[in-house]
Amino acid sequence: MAYLRRRQQSSTATTPVVEEEEISPSELAASSPTYYLWPFPLFHPCNVLSNTNCHWNSGSYAPAFIMLDLGTEPICITRIELLTEMLPATGRVQHQIRIGLTPDTLHSVCVYSGVVNHSEWIQIQLGAHTRRKSRYIEIRTNESPSWVAWRRIRVWKACQQ
Repeated sequence: MAYLRRRQQSSTATTPVVEEEEISPSELAASSPTYYLWPFPLFHPCNVLSNTNCHWNSGSYAPAFIMLDLGTEPICITRIELLTEMLPATGRVQHQIRIGLTPDTLHSVCVYSGVVNHSEWIQIQLGAHTRRKSRYIEIRTNESPSWVAWRRIRVWKACQQ
């Protein structure tokens, strides 16, 4: 499992360059078990997949999570970018990234820990040792001073070679 801290650079070890492409938001689906704010379209999980003025808000403090379904075929995930939505606007967070072929077989591949600001992008680069074909991504927030929320989530996959 990888542990990332804010603005940490990758190791000096040479890693193979992987061709990657962003997965189209239209190929993804988002869900969460927290329904508190879902009657309001402004807070629905699908909002993280598009560039709108809406966002997903769990309606609760940590722990809480959002899950992305990558479609019918498992793919090799290389990178995840998360755009924060926070109030208070600055705080210490801990996010765990879990991936798997089914929601019941998720395993942790990364823990991001650090101080972040509202509207800041967090980039999670999955190293070769953590890349596996997956169909689901769970972003679990374990620590945050804010209700758990995201403005935008972007996912990249390895190009077929």
